[in-house]
Amino acid sequence: MAAQGKAHLETQYGLLTGIAAEAGVSLSTVSKVVHRRRDVGAATRARVEELLARNGYVRPWEPEPARPRQIIAVFRDMSGPYTLEVARGIVDAAGELGINVVTGTTSRRPISRWLEECVALGAAGLIIVISMLAEEDQRRIVEQRLPVVLIDPLSAPSLDIPRPRSTVCSTTGWPPASRSC
Repeated sequence: MAAQGKAHLETQYGLLTGIAAEAGVSLSTVSKVVHRRRDVGAATRARVEELLARNGYVRPWEPEPARPRQIIAVFRDMSGPYTLEVARGIVDAAGELGINVVTGTTSRRPISRWLEECVALGAAGLIIVISMLAEEDQRRIVEQRLPVVLIDPLSAPSLDIPRPRSTVCSTTGWPPASRSC
């Protein structure tokens, strides 16, 4: 338990150091903002607060915000042993983490509607299996920074969906740098 606490503190220190560098201020200035001291200019405080929020920093004395406990998994259809095995893997893995899975298909609802649903429900992310992303859907993923996992997409995305927020698993060999599922 003590080792976890120390690791958490080291992670937070690294985060605050990075925020200081990005904001162009000293670590002590970031510390003053974190501790809500008054001797920091309004513009500097706003810049540091924005970076703290964007990086998910939670002050030690504040409760962590509730995280979404749900993901959405969208399939082209729910037939065939491959699709059912992938669905079972998603549900089992999410269940181990205490995350609920909403499953659906693109046969009656296009991916664009599932993207809207993801935002409306505050879902932690979206898994898209064996589907094709229209350019408009790709743009929305990038603009809204939606956490997306693509599994065996029917075609390569034309936009550069951010890798840190997006994962592509493929058994078809696209993209060459994808990880095996």
